[in-house]
Amino acid sequence: MKLICVHEADDADVTFYLRPDTALLRNNDSFYYPEFTEHITARVCVIFRVCRLGRSIGERFAARYYDAVGAGMTFTAADLLARHTAQGKPWGNAVAFDYSTAVSREFLPIAAWDGNLAAHVCGTPPQPIALDMQGTQRLPQIIARISAFMTLKIGDYIFIPASAPFPIQCGNLIETFFGDRKMMEVAVK
Repeated sequence: MKLICVHEADDADVTFYLRPDTALLRNNDSFYYPEFTEHITARVCVIFRVCRLGRSIGERFAARYYDAVGAGMTFTAADLLARHTAQGKPWGNAVAFDYSTAVSREFLPIAAWDGNLAAHVCGTPPQPIALDMQGTQRLPQIIARISAFMTLKIGDYIFIPASAPFPIQCGNLIETFFGDRKMMEVAVK
């Protein structure tokens, strides 16, 4: 299984990176603040689950390659990312550490999702997230571009960011919703 995180999608290109399967945080487990960083940020994502094997997929066929949608969250060691980026070093250790990628317990059929997503931290009222990110409208382009570089396999997840990164700290509780349906809950410890 691949965790494929879209970094940017614009008219010119789609950039993405991978997280290892050990980065998965499942079943609403708690996220434990790692010792190697002092500044973690989180980003809410929409996840599309790949349902067919495919390589070099044309945009017009892309809808055949995903069957379900879920909520997710990616955690980043922002201090490491800033330091490594400034030094021109690879930044994989800032994003690819164990349990740095939360996935909702359930996935909904694509037809059952109306495009609504909301998140809230520490009991604040849910804040709707505008899915203006190029991702959901550009999903065919994203799938075509990713599959030009690597084979998509059944069970791969494609993470499309739906929020800007926000800082988290111990004691936070982050919840995501599709409409009124709670998709995910992550306690930060």
